[in-house]
Amino acid sequence: MNAQFQTFLNAVKQQMKSKEGQKLVEKELLSHLNHSKQTVMKRGHHEEEAEKMAVEQMGNAVLLGQKMNKLHRERVDWWLVSIVGSLLLLSFAPFLFFDYQMNIYAQLISVSVSVLIIFTLMFIDYRKVLHYWKWFGLAAGFYMVALNVEGLTSMVNGRVFISILGMNISHYFLLFLLFITIVGLMSEKKWTDRKRIVWSLLLLFVFVRCFMLIPETMLAVQYIILFSTIVIFSNQNYKVRSWILWVLSGCIFFFAYLFVAFLPFSHRLENFISFLNPEASSNGSGYIYIMMKEVLSKAGLFGPKSELTNDLFLGHTELILVALTYHGGWILTSIILVIFAALSVRLLLAFKKMQTEKERLLMVGGGVLLLFPFVLNTLMSFGYAPFVGANLPFISYGGNEKLYYSFIIGFMLSVYRRKDVMINTEVEIDK
Repeated sequence: MNAQFQTFLNAVKQQMKSKEGQKLVEKELLSHLNHSKQTVMKRGHHEEEAEKMAVEQMGNAVLLGQKMNKLHRERVDWWLVSIVGSLLLLSFAPFLFFDYQMNIYAQLISVSVSVLIIFTLMFIDYRKVLHYWKWFGLAAGFYMVALNVEGLTSMVNGRVFISILGMNISHYFLLFLLFITIVGLMSEKKWTDRKRIVWSLLLLFVFVRCFMLIPETMLAVQYIILFSTIVIFSNQNYKVRSWILWVLSGCIFFFAYLFVAFLPFSHRLENFISFLNPEASSNGSGYIYIMMKEVLSKAGLFGPKSELTNDLFLGHTELILVALTYHGGWILTSIILVIFAALSVRLLLAFKKMQTEKERLLMVGGGVLLLFPFVLNTLMSFGYAPFVGANLPFISYGGNEKLYYSFIIGFMLSVYRRKDVMINTEVEIDK
């Protein structure tokens, strides 16, 4: 590169804060300068004179650098940060209305750690993390093996958990490991179609089976939906996507078979009838639907209209929206639903701004993991879906799950922050 071009480019880059943006702009401007130089030389000018004229045509280097800095700077999605912050504040609402199993100090620690995770991940380059997607898959495999090691696990309500220092690890973290693994698998450029299909089949069958045996039925459903969504939005050719989607369809039937095989017929029939007609089994599984209906009927705009005869069941973490509706009123519930609606809209708008495949897959996958449990919990709370054990993100009881959702939000903020410095280029990642 000649001295005139180098001096001009250095002056432009001095006005820019983003190092990645500097690399991108230098590449683009150098291409323009060389093109202008060749055009001028064809008119009969000497090389040195052509270089000088090419630089002059680009205009003032300082002003151009300031303009490029605005276009290629790292941005924080403060709207998304504000929405998530509102949800974290609302997670304290249950403590205002009734005694909870988890004390307020544990909640403060949980929320503080969640905020720390979100902002830490936001400033970490998501591409450097995604570069090691195979290690995330390996970690998921070790997680699955650890579930079968005596001494590392504990049993809670018939479900197996990995226990570390007396604390049970939520299986949502296994879903997070698989999320990163699937995105890496679908966006890996060096793999052949055959290799990608084989590993997709392996990931599907092994971990759907794993979730069913824990058992975590809802996580199995969520995993299948997550995999399907990422495959659909990936840039893979028709052959790869059709193969994987056909297998996903097979997984759904396989999952349905396991559900039928592992539960007695009478129990399945009773649960289904209880949802359709709770009064038919008011002393059994229909009791929960009857009580939910009673609670909602006694909720006012700003609090309860009348006292409940039995409110012990409201302490269940999956019924947090029902409990908040009764104790805080329909106004509080409306605020929660509006905030989640704003989250949905914000994620959609952010997704439309993504330029690369990895960005799109991380955003759409994160959106599925955040919004699917919200929609299901809302439908379940108001009697439009059977009681299936879906928690309300950020608000339901449990510090483990807050940390899980914080990891997802942190990654999505990292993607958004770098979207304007990744246009039409692949910046080299330090390994």
